[in-house]
Amino acid sequence: MNLLLLTQEQTQALIAAAIKTIGLPYKFSVETVGTQDPVALDCSEAIEFWYRKAGICVPDGSTNQWDASEPIREHGNDIAAGDLIFTLNRKTGFVNHVAMAISPTELIEASGWKGAVVRGGIFEFTRMYLNCHATSRVDPLGWRRFKLDSVKQIQEV
Repeated sequence: MNLLLLTQEQTQALIAAAIKTIGLPYKFSVETVGTQDPVALDCSEAIEFWYRKAGICVPDGSTNQWDASEPIREHGNDIAAGDLIFTLNRKTGFVNHVAMAISPTELIEASGWKGAVVRGGIFEFTRMYLNCHATSRVDPLGWRRFKLDSVKQIQEV
């Protein structure tokens, strides 16, 4: 399976788009298609919006994003900007949250618990989901990257 490899230009656009949204309020099930500057984001819509600003169309919804990605460790890759980490509901096993790496040590997420788009450390994020939240756990398969055949290149919005 071929995984999506971002160009340097796409990586810079992706990170810039994500950083620009820090502080926006969290709103579940918000839609940003056709929006230049969203007023709120949820976790999966944030991923979709940030990638679209980098010229890449990815699936909507965290479950669809999970299905469109696969573990990067199976391919011997290290964490890179744009890689995704999912949390799963302990009881159902279904995906309930997604965050995105902006470096090997930092991520950005639209956090329902924090009520906004926030930037934080990967270690702290992982520890929080492993230890603090009774209903969620971090994806046991680790970091994931979109499969090349699950995305398409587009013009920037």
